Amino acid sequence: MESGYPNLKFSVDKDFDQWTCKEFLTYDPNDIFSNAILTDHEKLNMLKEVPRSKREGDFNRYIDQYYKDNLKELKKARESSEKEWKKVEIRFFNLINSLFDTKNTDGSKCVYMWPEGNYICAISIFNCNPRFIEDKDFQAYYRHPDGIVYICVHEMLHFAFYDYVKNNHNELFKNLGKDGMWKLSETFNDVILRSPDFVKITKVENPSIYAQSSEELKKYSGV
Repeated sequence: MESGYPNLKFSVDKDFDQWTCKEFLTYDPNDIFSNAILTDHEKLNMLKEVPRSKREGDFNRYIDQYYKDNLKELKKARESSEKEWKKVEIRFFNLINSLFDTKNTDGSKCVYMWPEGNYICAISIFNCNPRFIEDKDFQAYYRHPDGIVYICVHEMLHFAFYDYVKNNHNELFKNLGKDGMWKLSETFNDVILRSPDFVKITKVENPSIYAQSSEELKKYSGV
């Protein structure tokens, strides 16, 4: 791979899923992430009345069994996702070079330098897809309707966006705060991922958006 481009690795990580379940399964009917988990894992509804302090053990036992029953499919998803990503990664990185246009001190263009880190996509049994900007890792639901390549593009775009803003417009972190920056980054993705060049990579013309950023999407792209 060309210098400066991260090597995105793929894994199957049960411990990560145990954390995700504990973090996102709230049983709040207005919580979109909790509802997403329950939609795909109806048996977890039976634990709704279990005291919160005792749920974690039950969650872990459920996940242990799910992994035993579906490990072959999860490993297959990891392998196929890695192969599909390899087919598009150079095109993606070239688009990032154009999108976050940077220049040398003499004014000439240079390759966008990604922040250092171990970039990892963990195949997940839950449709929550959390990502960690500092750690450079994220989850991708193995049955996601938009495909895992789309999730990879979405999350890698977040890593580049946060890094670019930090290096060029750092005042936004102070002015907008954590939630404001998250919202701005999602709106940015919602717009960029609908551009023809990115659609050619993801094969998703009209990806789903977060309700929190739907108004901004209309404002900036005319959707």
